[in-house]
Amino acid sequence: MIAVGLVLGTIIGVPLGRVAMTAVPQRTALSHAFGALCVTLVERRSFTCERRMCRTHDGRAVLEVILGALTFTGSLMAAGKLQEVLRQRPITYKGQNFVNLDCWRLPSALRWSGAASGKMYLFPFMIGIPLVFGV
Repeated sequence: MIAVGLVLGTIIGVPLGRVAMTAVPQRTALSHAFGALCVTLVERRSFTCERRMCRTHDGRAVLEVILGALTFTGSLMAAGKLQEVLRQRPITYKGQNFVNLDCWRLPSALRWSGAASGKMYLFPFMIGIPLVFGV
């Protein structure tokens, strides 16, 4: 599996490494996005494998899932804006700060309601809300 990962990484990474100097910020944003996706997927696996986690590990895993999902979509948005694929003007609306705060609190609340302790049907919401929040 490690060899397969190395080959796939080389196939994907070599073309990404050959970018013009003016495109380095976009490439860096994409690298951050895929690194965050890896963190999210690894911690998701942690939730399914380790049924009885201690509170410290459980809280850390929840935080990593939330931040990883948020960083994934946020970095993709940054790369799109830098590449001028997406519009540059920020989208704002009334009550945005309250929505932003709820997008942070709700996944944590889902965890404490049992997403990691047997109620895995709540886990997609714990990942999905930060994904939307990153956009």
